[in-house]
Order: sequence, then structure tokens, then C-alpha cells
Amino acid sequence: MLTSTMEYLTYAENAYMHCMYSRANDNGRAALRMHHAQFSARRMPDHRIFQRLHHQLRETRSFRTKHDAGRQRAARSFKPGGKHLECCG
Repeated sequence: MLTSTMEYLTYAENAYMHCMYSRANDNGRAALRMHHAQFSARRMPDHRIFQRLHHQLRETRSFRTKHDAGRQRAARSFKPGGKHLECCG
């Protein structure tokens, strides 16, 4: 299930993947190729994770972070209309 895959990504990984999806004009396969070019040694996610991550961000206005991975973390949220992330620039 792709949703469970997203739960194991860090906030920074989710944000970077969302930027790749945006730079690829919302094309999951193109975003996956960019991800593979940048991180060739990593296990490649399914191309649909980019679209689901984008949809989740639109619906909940937040990225899920790892849970049960040690210390408690503060919830973070995306604020639309703010300054774009550096990787999107």
C-alpha cells in the first residue's frame, strides 16, 4: 500500500519529493526519473507516491512524519501561498 510507504518518509524527504513532482509538472513518472537521477543508490518508490503525496498535502495541508521512531516530534504543516521551498526555485 502506497500510503504506508509515505508514513516512513521523513518530512524533508516528503517535501523534496513534492518539489520534484512540482518541477516535473505533476508527472509522477518524470518525478520518479528525477528522483532516480538524484538518488540512484536508494530504493525507488512507486511513481504514484508523488501524486498521492501531492493529494495528501492538498487535503490535509501537512506531511506525515515517521512515528514510533524515537523521540516525539512536533507536527509540521504546509502553508500555501508562502515562499516556495528552495528546491522548487
